[in-house]
Amino acid sequence: MLGWPVPHREAFRKLLVHPVVVSCLNVLSGKGFRLDHGPLMIGAMEGTEGHLLHGAGEPFSQSVWYHQQNGRIYCRGITVAWQLYDVNEGDGGFVVVPGSHKSRFRMPEGVRTVDDDMGLVVQPVMEAGDVLFLAETATHGTLPWKGIRRKKINSV
Repeated sequence: MLGWPVPHREAFRKLLVHPVVVSCLNVLSGKGFRLDHGPLMIGAMEGTEGHLLHGAGEPFSQSVWYHQQNGRIYCRGITVAWQLYDVNEGDGGFVVVPGSHKSRFRMPEGVRTVDDDMGLVVQPVMEAGDVLFLAETATHGTLPWKGIRRKKINSV
């Protein structure tokens, strides 16, 4: 997307350097953060299947970790997801196990497959224009998409 011809790439470039996003990343990972890989656009049509949850720091990676010490958070590997459409409760798509980025225990297989999520898996309700910051060590993934695109964000 960043290499698309002008003017199509400009909106994505603006999202990458949005002042609020940069400020939050400075707090979460310290000044001097970097773009680890090219941005992705994930779109789903009704009936798109989900996939296994992943994360929880398994396996451990030098590039993706979360640590807290003396009241300060140190986090490497942060995903910033801009929501371009409304996502309502039960729509499916992105899900996360809140707090799993701090886990010291292996994720139960039923949670990872969402066969028995133990009530831990949450699908955030978001509006077009919302931004989600996610520690890559948090257990996350997608559920099958059941939603209908309702409201599209019009501008950055």
